[in-house]
Parts: sequence; structure tokens; C-alpha cells
Amino acid sequence: MNRWAEFHDSAISHVTESFGVLHMSFDHAYIHSSLGRPGIDDGEGHSQSAELTFEDAVCEGIPSGCTGELSDGTIWVNGVPHTNGLPVPFHCEGNIKAEFIFCTAAACDFQRVPLAVPASNDARWVNRLAQGGAA
Repeated sequence: MNRWAEFHDSAISHVTESFGVLHMSFDHAYIHSSLGRPGIDDGEGHSQSAELTFEDAVCEGIPSGCTGELSDGTIWVNGVPHTNGLPVPFHCEGNIKAEFIFCTAAACDFQRVPLAVPASNDARWVNRLAQGGAA
């Protein structure tokens, strides 16, 4: 089964940054599963908690409005856009730029040089998503 974490229809409960590591906690991440192309082909969806972690993030403070439902989001990896979601599991390295737009019109953007749903946390990310249903 192929899976896709969709930014639209997902909600971020909080964003924290500590020592250059940015954590985005989703209390409601919409996950689409399909035998074909998730997010495109027929399949099923469910909601669960999840976390995206970006190592070596550069952000000028986290705007206060960066919680709640997302209307859109894009993560560029070495200039290649991942629009409105990511495959699950997901890990990458390189030049990262991310922008998330909330339903309130608030925006949160940052960049990272050398993302992660990082190697050190990949197993936790995969296990949380493999559980299925709301977590």
C-alpha cells in the first residue's frame, strides 16, 4: 500500500524550534492510502497524529499563527517542489525550503541547508503512520 500525507485537510497543533531543530506536530494529519498513486488514485484516507522534523532549520522565530488547519503547503528539496504533501515514509537531505499556509491566512516558512522526517526518528514516524486510524 502506498501512502501520502496531505497538508490540506491536516492540522498542526504546535511548532517548536530548539537548537536548530524544528518540530511540526500534527494532531490531525490526513493520510491517503492507495494501491496506485496515493493522493491521486482511488484509495482510503484516515486521520492521525504525526510529526515532521527539520534538522538545521533556519527560521526567524515562529509566528504565533502557525497552528491550526492548513490550506496548503510546499516543501522544496534541492529546488524540486513537493506540493500539498509528502510520501510516507519520507526522508531527504539537501537544500530544503518549506512554506505552510494556514486557513487563517497565517504563513510559516523556513529553510534548511542540508529534512527530515529525520533518520533518527524515521522508525517512530513510520510506526505512527503504520498504526492506521486516529492516534
